[in-house]
Amino acid sequence: MLLKLHLINELILFAFVTCHIISHIFVLYSIELMDDAHVYLLGSWRYPSVNILLVIAVITHIFLALKLIFIRRTYKLANWQWL
Repeated sequence: MLLKLHLINELILFAFVTCHIISHIFVLYSIELMDDAHVYLLGSWRYPSVNILLVIAVITHIFLALKLIFIRRTYKLANWQWL
């Protein structure tokens, strides 16, 4: 259950960060291009309900990450976890 909730939070944060980075890439070309793309990339994140969802995802992600760290029996990582 915790891993599924953690995955959902990661997907929400990944979508936001991807849109944000793509917006920065458009700035490297021109400000006008960024203004045009901003409506499509970050416009949906400006709604209050989506903004609240993003804040809840960040807070939940932090607490779940800490919980998953503290319930481990050992802090040694397996080889597949280094990826």
